[in-house]
Amino acid sequence: MEKTTLDRQPSGQNVSGGSHSSEPGKNPALGLLFYLLPAVVDITVGMFFFISAKRMADSGANSYKIAPTMAIWAVCYAISSFAAGRVITPRNALRVLKTSQFILLGSLLGLAFTVDLNLQFFWLMGTGLGGALFFTSFQPAIKLFNKGDGSPEAMIRNSAYYTFSWSTGLAFGPFIAAFVWGLFDPRTGWSYCYLIAAALQLGVAIGVFALDCYVKRLQAQPEAAGATAADPAACASADAVSSHLPDLMIAGWCLQGLGYIAVAMMRTYLPDYCTGPLAMSTFHQGLVMSLVSFAQALAGLACCTARRWPYRPWTVGAISLTGAAAFLVFAGTSDWRLYALAAVLLGVFSGVMCFTATFHALVNPVKTAQYVSVNETLVGVGSVVAPMLGAFLATHCGTRTPFFFSMGCLVLCAVLYGAFTWKYRSLR
Repeated sequence: MEKTTLDRQPSGQNVSGGSHSSEPGKNPALGLLFYLLPAVVDITVGMFFFISAKRMADSGANSYKIAPTMAIWAVCYAISSFAAGRVITPRNALRVLKTSQFILLGSLLGLAFTVDLNLQFFWLMGTGLGGALFFTSFQPAIKLFNKGDGSPEAMIRNSAYYTFSWSTGLAFGPFIAAFVWGLFDPRTGWSYCYLIAAALQLGVAIGVFALDCYVKRLQAQPEAAGATAADPAACASADAVSSHLPDLMIAGWCLQGLGYIAVAMMRTYLPDYCTGPLAMSTFHQGLVMSLVSFAQALAGLACCTARRWPYRPWTVGAISLTGAAAFLVFAGTSDWRLYALAAVLLGVFSGVMCFTATFHALVNPVKTAQYVSVNETLVGVGSVVAPMLGAFLATHCGTRTPFFFSMGCLVLCAVLYGAFTWKYRSLR
């Protein structure tokens, strides 16, 4: 009975209303600007993750005081993402996107001038709120900038570019912060890092407002087919292109929920394990952790060539099992070279996981905002639960237990995703 295909297009439908050089999807400069925004935002996220934790560590605070620097952000991010998904629509996505810029810019400036370590938690809550509003509204807004192109090719391209963009930003953030901080007095260098982060965020705000003006200008130009370029009604018509595709968001959530627990746990536990039992050098630790992020970014970008595999069990299942093998390497060796290889394998899994969850959210036009909000909520919840779970397992069950637990999560990812997609394994 299942006749769904990825190649079918609605007959006789021209959703673009003609071809013009001003289309966002056909304007390289605008396209670059659009996908640069989440990268820059995540650069600032990576910077304040590093700075807030290091400031606490430098003060001599214990682990229970350092961990909340990320946890307080994650709690606010998770709650705000879930709430935003209830109210964001294609009609108000750009307004929410602009609102997020004021919150993020104000919070970063607050952090730059906050000497009191405890007061920084207040501003970190602001970054969680602003970040949630930005990312939950950014993905629905993608369709406005692509003139309502709801084809599978557009969804794949958008998902891949978006994953590459934010992953690259998150990878560069800590490096920029560490470099800038090292140029100044160790006691005050953090403030200059935050000022640079605020300047970057100001650039994002300018880009958001410029793109908003561009959309309004397109809306004022009548299309050949009688619709406006970025009008939500036009987008809804174009979304019929992808409405015939099966809804596999539950499979995406299983993959992301379990996968992100493993990835988030390793982001905090690997430095701890490498410093303690392995006595690995700081340089090699930094290399290993950076490889996870950069491999994630490149894997996400490589997914732009995807066609049918998000609806089939084979690719995601194989990559999940390959990622699971990385944890065997982490648990069974102390050679930094093998750790680097395992980090690449884990990063590839993470990139495919993020792409797949984003794709299944974007390809379901009516529920994109709600699905995206759940995606971001899972990120927030995982950022709170995973580090604490890793510390608990290491303390009470052995230092290698977090690796075996994470391996089990990825094996389960392969099994569950395969179960949900098995009926679509012959999708054409």
